[in-house]
Amino acid sequence: MQFFYQLQDGALNYPLIFSAPLGVYFLYCSMVSLFPGWYSRRVYPGSNIDGAKFTARFAAAQVEVQGENLQWIHKWPAYTSIHESQDLFVFHDKAGILFIFAKRHFTTAQIDTLQRLIQEHQPKS
Repeated sequence: MQFFYQLQDGALNYPLIFSAPLGVYFLYCSMVSLFPGWYSRRVYPGSNIDGAKFTARFAAAQVEVQGENLQWIHKWPAYTSIHESQDLFVFHDKAGILFIFAKRHFTTAQIDTLQRLIQEHQPKS
């Protein structure tokens, strides 16, 4: 196994020992961006937000999520994807943060309003 890339003129280029870890790092970064759920499940237990209580406010201009020591304010275009399932609303922002809201915490009127806001501000794919 060669530890250097050899150019056609015989000169040696970057050592494989340095470029291989860089390639592995780029592969890891691409996997994290393609599979945010995998990354979130790995990082969430150490985030110290497990069991914390948060309040979400959805308005025409922005979404605000506030906890005891944390606050996120996002304008609607900051979300790269918004999905709705039978039990959840899932918002994914450009920074890679997943916001998951259980529908059981909403009234029927609040769900209808949020669905309308999502329709108005659905991210463009």
